[in-house]
This record gives sequence, C-alpha cells and structure tokens, in this order.
Amino acid sequence: MQPVVLWRGILAAGLLALAPVQPSAAEPDAGAAAWAANCAKCHRTPSRILYAVPDTTDAGASARLDRFLAQHHATDEAERAAIIAWLQAQASQ
Repeated sequence: MQPVVLWRGILAAGLLALAPVQPSAAEPDAGAAAWAANCAKCHRTPSRILYAVPDTTDAGASARLDRFLAQHHATDEAERAAIIAWLQAQASQ
C-alpha cells in the first residue's frame, strides 16, 4: 500500500472518530426527552395534538411541522427532528 493512501485512510478514520455523535431522530428516548424539554410544559400529553401530526409519508407536512416547531420553542434542528419522529411514532400506535 502506498504511504499517501495509508495516511489518507488514517486521517479519515481519525476525523470520523472525532465527529460529534447526535442521537438519531428515530430514537424514542431522544424524542421523549426533547418533548419533555420543549413541549410538555404547555402540552402535558401529546394525545391532544396527535390529530395534527403528519403521516411519515407526507414530507411536505413534516417540513411544515418542522418550520412551526422552529418558531415555537424548539429551535434546535436535531431536537425538532426527534420530536417529529417521536410524535409520528405516538400517532401510529
């Protein structure tokens, strides 16, 4: 193996190891925690708003919900994604 290729591989692996790991939007604990931190103070239970949660196949409605949440107390993109995924999971039960 050529030394340049080897160093590129080592560098790439090192950069990946240093990259911050964010919780997946699909992780229910992340969504529940984001809901508790951003929503539960006023919306004690999600059951009252589940009728307005878009189906997972409706990307346009999910994008509108994301924009709404960005202006409605959930400014962090990862938290919004976690909340939307968690709400969609709650709505499908």
